[in-house]
Amino acid sequence: MLPSRLPPSIKLLCITPEDDDVCLELELALDRNAAANSVHVRPQPPPKAGASVARKWLLKGLSERSLRKDEFNAVHHPHIMLISAWLLSALPTLALAASAKYDKYRSIAQRNGGLVSLDAAGYDELTAAPRDYSVSVVLTALGEAVKCGPCKILQPEYAQIAKQWSSAKKNDDEEHIFAYLDFEKGPEIFQRLGLQTAPTFQLFMPTEGPRATPKLGAEKIDFGRMGFQADAIANHLRGLAKLPSLQYSRPVDKAQVAKNVFSTVVGALTIWRLFPYIKVALVQRYIWAFLAISTILLMNSGYMWCQIRKPQYAQVGHGGAVSYIAGGYQNQLGAEVYIVSAIYGILGFSVYTLAYTVPKLRDPVRQRLAIYVWTGVLLAMASVLFRVFHTKQPGYPFRIF
Repeated sequence: MLPSRLPPSIKLLCITPEDDDVCLELELALDRNAAANSVHVRPQPPPKAGASVARKWLLKGLSERSLRKDEFNAVHHPHIMLISAWLLSALPTLALAASAKYDKYRSIAQRNGGLVSLDAAGYDELTAAPRDYSVSVVLTALGEAVKCGPCKILQPEYAQIAKQWSSAKKNDDEEHIFAYLDFEKGPEIFQRLGLQTAPTFQLFMPTEGPRATPKLGAEKIDFGRMGFQADAIANHLRGLAKLPSLQYSRPVDKAQVAKNVFSTVVGALTIWRLFPYIKVALVQRYIWAFLAISTILLMNSGYMWCQIRKPQYAQVGHGGAVSYIAGGYQNQLGAEVYIVSAIYGILGFSVYTLAYTVPKLRDPVRQRLAIYVWTGVLLAMASVLFRVFHTKQPGYPFRIF
C-alpha cells in the first residue's frame, strides 16, 4: 500500500512475475509546493470531456512515452494499478489548484473591466507556478508623489486592451490575465526585482498546457522599442504570448467627435457671418507682408529645429547663472528663437526706416535726428548679433562694440 504522503522525489520500480526483464519505471517528481509533475506513462483521456476538457485532462503535467507491447502488459500488474489509482486521485488536485487560481482572478478581472489590481501577496500568488494560464503584469507608479508621466500615459492604454480582451471570443487554450501592480501597494516587489524605473512590463507564460514554456520566470517587454500605444502593445503581446484572438481596435471617442463637430459648425457660421470683413482683410497687402516677414524671421531663427528636437527653453550654468544661448552651432535653446527673431526684426525695420521713411521727412532737423537714431539702433543690434555668434562659437573674430 502506498504511503499517504510521498517524499518530494520518489522512483518506483515494478517487475511483473511473467518476465523478470520487463519492468516499468514510474517517476513522480513533486516539489514541496506541488508545482510540477512528471510521469513516464500517461493514461488515455476519459471518453467524455467536460469543464474545458476536465481542465485540460487534469494531467497535462504528465509527459508521454510510448510503451512496447510487453510493457503495456506490465501496466496491468496489481502494483502498477495501485500506483495509477493513487496518481489519478492525487494529480487532479494539483491541476485543479492552478485552474481554481485562474478562475479566481478571471472573476476579479470581469468585475473590474478586465484588469486586475494586485498587491504584493496577489502578485506572488498570481505569478506562482503551476500556471495553466499566461499573465501580463505592468509594474507601475501612479501615485502623485512619484510623478511618473509614462505610467499615466500607459495605464489607460493598457486598461483598454484588458477591457476588450475580457469581452473577446477566445480559444479554449487562450487563458490570459491582465494585471498591474502599483508601487504604493507592493514596494517590496519592486525592491525584490531591483526595479529603479517604471513602468515595467512582465509576461509570465503557462507552465502547463499547449502554450507552456520551460521558463518559469517573466519575460520583460521593452517599452522603448514598443511604445505606449495600445495597438502596438496588443500586436507585440499577441505574438509573444501566443494569443491569436488578441485583436485591438481603438474605440471611438464620442465626446471628442461631438466636440469637433460643434467646433466645425461654430467656425463655419462665424466665417459666414464675418466674411465681408474677412474679405477686406485678405486683400490687404500689409497684413500679408507682416505674416510673410514673421514666418521668415521665425524659420531663420531655428523655430522648426526646436519643434523637432524639443530643447530646453533655458539652462542653468555651473555658477547658477541662467543661459538663454547654447554654445555650439549644433545646439540651441528655445529662448534663442525669440531672441534671434527679435534681433533680425529690429535690424530689418531699421534698414526699412532709413531707406523709405526718413527720406520722406520734410523737416531737415527731424530727418537728421532720425538718421542718427536709426543708424545707432542698426549698429547696436548688429553688435548684439555678433555677440550671439561669439557665444555660439568663441572663435568668431568680428565685433562692433
